[in-house]
Amino acid sequence: MEIITSTTRSGNRVESVIFNGIVYSRYPDRATKSYFKVSASNLRGTHTVELHRAVWESIYGEIPPKYHIHHKDSNILNNDISNLECLSPAEHYRVHREDRGVWAERDNKTFTLTCMQCGVEYISFFSTRGKNNFCSQKCSNLFNRQEKKYQEQRVCVICGKTFSTRKYTTQTTCSHPCGAVLANKQHEYTRPCVQCGKDCISFMPANGRNTFCSPDCAYKFSVQTKRYHILRECEVCKKEFSSPEKEQRTCSKTCGGIMRRKNKENLQV
Repeated sequence: MEIITSTTRSGNRVESVIFNGIVYSRYPDRATKSYFKVSASNLRGTHTVELHRAVWESIYGEIPPKYHIHHKDSNILNNDISNLECLSPAEHYRVHREDRGVWAERDNKTFTLTCMQCGVEYISFFSTRGKNNFCSQKCSNLFNRQEKKYQEQRVCVICGKTFSTRKYTTQTTCSHPCGAVLANKQHEYTRPCVQCGKDCISFMPANGRNTFCSPDCAYKFSVQTKRYHILRECEVCKKEFSSPEKEQRTCSKTCGGIMRRKNKENLQV
């Protein structure tokens, strides 16, 4: 496969290879190993397809889950099918360990170090190299919290107090009460009262609903607009009337007295 070299607008070199009508690219100047690859999309989203895996699948079909495609001569630019083989992760790591004498030497060389947190001696394959040494991730986390390695000082946007928090968080308040005040402020809406016209603060958007500054204004508005009134027919005089009372059956006190007298006469009979 012919390798085509080009340059991006930022000046980075790009090497490209065309396989089955698809362009696979790599950046040779990167510090890490750079394979020929291309981005592809499917129902699960966008993922990366590497050239050596595509070559293998074009000949032998789908690669088993979690299996690797190994370059026999350790040259990632040689993607000929004769230079590729399908290996399990354990086999792949074993091959590279045998190829590199550094790995074999490391397997036979250990260091006895002392944990900086709990003081327990433990065996490591790496020397100190000027770094902190811990026997476990738990000790490392405890040490970082005690030394406040990842802490920084910030000023609360509500009360103005200085508080300590992790560097990589977006926390802007010192406590839960201040956080609740900030959350309410972010959702405050100032609108005029429908009844008296005064400006009032609400924590809910209008969404077509009326806004009142107090329960008294809400009650006055409902009485004036007869919001909860229901149109009924008087059972005595047959006139239509409106009333908020659900059980009211007459239009006036006079009709109500007539109905009560009729009910008493029916009970006596």
